[in-house]
Amino acid sequence: MPSFVIAQLEVFNKKIFVEYLRLVPKTIEAFEGKVIARGVSGTGLEGDWNPQNMVIIEFPSTERANEWWSSQMYSKVKKIRERSAETKMVILEEL
Repeated sequence: MPSFVIAQLEVFNKKIFVEYLRLVPKTIEAFEGKVIARGVSGTGLEGDWNPQNMVIIEFPSTERANEWWSSQMYSKVKKIRERSAETKMVILEEL
């Protein structure tokens, strides 16, 4: 059953973040993931949420999403993201 990693990022160092964007796709693909949606700005429909810099990544299972998240391959790239953006991220399982 597919699972989705949903992230919202507030980039504070674009120069470093560009390197993250260059490296992260290979880590996602290595765990059978694919980016299904990405946007710089969103339109809030209810409440005061106006998301910026959102991404949704689909993995074939929660297990594969967790394997990606905790992998040595991604941990190196994650450090670049942590130096360049504040991130909120969740794994959402499909019902």
